Amino acid sequence: MQQLRRALYIFMLVFAGVSLSSMGVWGQFRKIDSLRMVLYTAKDKKQVDVLNELASQYWRVAPDSAKEFAQRAYKQATDLNYDKGRAQALNNEGAVYFVKGIYVRSLELHFQALAIAEALNDDPEAALSLRRIGNVYLDQNNNEKGREFYSKALKYLSKINDYDALASTLNNIGVSYVPEKNFTAALDYLNQGLRAAIQSRLPQTLAIVYTSLGETYLAQGSPDKALSYLKKALEESLQDGELDTRAYIQIHIGKCYLHLHKYEEAAQYAKEGLKLSRSLESRNTMSIGYSVLADIYIAKHDSSTAFIYEKAYADLRDTIMNQESIRRIQQLQSTYEIEAKNREILLLQSEQELSSLWRNSLIAGLIGMIVVVILVVNRIRIEHKAELTLQIKNDELAAKINFRLRHKPTKTRRTAKTRSR
Repeated sequence: MQQLRRALYIFMLVFAGVSLSSMGVWGQFRKIDSLRMVLYTAKDKKQVDVLNELASQYWRVAPDSAKEFAQRAYKQATDLNYDKGRAQALNNEGAVYFVKGIYVRSLELHFQALAIAEALNDDPEAALSLRRIGNVYLDQNNNEKGREFYSKALKYLSKINDYDALASTLNNIGVSYVPEKNFTAALDYLNQGLRAAIQSRLPQTLAIVYTSLGETYLAQGSPDKALSYLKKALEESLQDGELDTRAYIQIHIGKCYLHLHKYEEAAQYAKEGLKLSRSLESRNTMSIGYSVLADIYIAKHDSSTAFIYEKAYADLRDTIMNQESIRRIQQLQSTYEIEAKNREILLLQSEQELSSLWRNSLIAGLIGMIVVVILVVNRIRIEHKAELTLQIKNDELAAKINFRLRHKPTKTRRTAKTRSR
């Protein structure tokens, strides 16, 4: 009887989830239908913008369709010489490859988008590129490199008012500290992210942060607290229609029930999440699902089923992260760092040239002022000398006149005297 009640309870939960999920997905497809209608009449750059928005909507529910729209957007943007549209298309296609676990291609596209966005001084698009590059490194457990790119993204986000992007970035920095068991730093960043997510008022963003808080508390050994956050996350994700996040949450709810020794509920949620991730071809989420189900069946002492899931997990992880992929990712990172350094050198040279120009202009101006001062002083000296010469002449003339005036009467008397004779 107890098993029957448990089975009925699980069925009701799943049924409610499917019903709410349909509502969320239906809302998202209504937006997609609206965009498709606009696409028929849009032209030139406007059409590129609509194609990019469609790609952004589709990669959450239909990655292959998103890829098609992103590639169309890139081609048209290239024909129109519309660089902003090209950057957005590259980021959208990069997101598709990230969902599919094809990390090398995802990085290639995001690095290309980043170069264009930085050249355009497009802070939001540059921040998006950096965040998604960080996501790739985080999924590869390269937490330090992930934080490096998230920190760069935060510098751009500090200039713009985007609570959604800010919440996502702070969330991912927090997540990066969990494998290192630095739970203080993790929870600090996650709570900052939660505050930003609440301000964003976006269900998808809240779902992501609640999920991360759940994972953190589970890693700390608090499955009950973790489960409460993951249930909140699932509730938010059902409003949004973002399927990959929902699959990830369901798998981690299964993981919580495993830690609580509730194996039937654990298997039910993990299988639902795995099924959804398979439909999306989301290889990273699929690999987590296989791993959790293997652990569940080991706990249930069903070694044959556990072996099936464990082998599926191992095969998929090998596909995602083979040696060639690691080499290409390292090469891409080196190329980005070299290009970034070259941009810094060019900027420094430009600043030095500008500084040199200002210095030369200042020197030329000072020399000009000195020449003007010398000319003015010389002019004053010449004028003063002329005035002095004129004054001397005037004084000499005045002296002569005075002398003549003093001696004129005597001369008159003599004349008179002579006349009297």
